[in-house]
Amino acid sequence: MQLANLFLLIFVIQIYNLEADDPEYETSSFNRDGIVFSVGEMNWFAAYGFCTQLGMKLLTLQSSVDNEVFKKIAEHYKLQEKYYWLAANRLEDDVTFRWGLRGPPLSFGNWISGQPDNTEEVERCVRAEENHEWDDEDCFTKHFVICHY
Repeated sequence: MQLANLFLLIFVIQIYNLEADDPEYETSSFNRDGIVFSVGEMNWFAAYGFCTQLGMKLLTLQSSVDNEVFKKIAEHYKLQEKYYWLAANRLEDDVTFRWGLRGPPLSFGNWISGQPDNTEEVERCVRAEENHEWDDEDCFTKHFVICHY
């Protein structure tokens, strides 16, 4: 357990160092925040619970600045080849995409062309693909997780 805490501390320090070199962090919701990446994949509900248990929230990209910061972090840590859950979902009313459970509606989107499409009428959660564009997805599909404060 101590080794895991040490790794997390080193990782958060690296994020702060990355931030210090980029003025764009000044206007991002990631400003001076810690970030945790999962080593394994999980469904959206497990991902939401995982982040909540850490006292954090599932990846929330509320602006184009946040999206650009996420791209830089993903590139910096060589994470482009993976899909990640976003906190966005339409679980509450099956229509409106919101951040988290009962959260505010999305005011920004970086959807892949033609998305969201609700294939087979089961896609109620949102993932970020390797190109950092968004796609609606079945919440029980497993993807990697990013939590942040």
